Amino acid sequence: MSEGPQGSVSGKGCRVGKVSPEELEVATFPLSSCGFNVAANGSSLFLEVATPDIKADLYIVRIEEFSMTSGESQMLPAVSARLFLGSDIAHTQLAFADGALWLYLEGQPARVLELSPSTGGVVRVFRPVSPVGGAEPLITASHGYVWLAGGAGSGADFERIDAADGTSQTYDLGGGYSSVYDIFAVGGRVYFLYLAPVTRAEGSKERQTTAQPVQLGSFVGELSSQGRLVKASREEEVGGMLADVRGQLVSAGPGSACTGPEMVWRINAKTLATTVFTTLGVPGDSCLNEAGPREVATAGSALFVLYAGGSGATSLYRVALAST
Repeated sequence: MSEGPQGSVSGKGCRVGKVSPEELEVATFPLSSCGFNVAANGSSLFLEVATPDIKADLYIVRIEEFSMTSGESQMLPAVSARLFLGSDIAHTQLAFADGALWLYLEGQPARVLELSPSTGGVVRVFRPVSPVGGAEPLITASHGYVWLAGGAGSGADFERIDAADGTSQTYDLGGGYSSVYDIFAVGGRVYFLYLAPVTRAEGSKERQTTAQPVQLGSFVGELSSQGRLVKASREEEVGGMLADVRGQLVSAGPGSACTGPEMVWRINAKTLATTVFTTLGVPGDSCLNEAGPREVATAGSALFVLYAGGSGATSLYRVALAST
């Protein structure tokens, strides 16, 4: 806590928190407006702010910038988007990639806006893109490309945008792929978690005659920088989010058993097979975590998992991953 603004541990209104990775001490800072979908570029946090205009039947979407140097926030001057009042605002995503802000919006069709991080104004519009599913869409960046997917319930297609010239290309995995629910770039490769149909037979191996109804299983996939499917795992137990801890690909989340603990898995880079690294004794069902779609973060050799379920206070877990 020796660098940057100090903040306080109390205050009214919406605030942003700063956590010391070693001591897990928390300091908070006031925000000029309540926002969501936080993105970061190393010196600032950016938040999506939606203000209802009842007469116009619209949400006015702007960007709030919080300086990690001064500890102060400001609204950027431009209007970034206008959405009809309704549930579309719940299915948006804000990310910082390749020097720009990217705002993914549900709609007919879905669209992605490249925004200026200094004004919040629209630089380029990309449409159509992968349709948004029942949650938030997904964005990641890899070596000059921005990768997009519609998120859980959307299907199995990706969009790749060249951040330099603005050209875009769609990649549809086809086949039995059902729903991509997380994507994460490491170097020149893009890893993703997806659901696909799995048919399991009843009875012993000697008499597997009647098939059960088709169920969905979890899998890990890998794309090349050119959108080619490099490999796909067998059905695996895996969490809801991917992260990279000093070259080690990991995943955290509830797995398929919602009544169990929060878990952290290692992912083998060669086979994409997963193994449990540790379990977190969260105070409630792991599937009731209300921390949102960005419940994990990394710092140094540690993974941080946020849990906001149950009746207790929000908990932050630090998981130290030994080198492989």
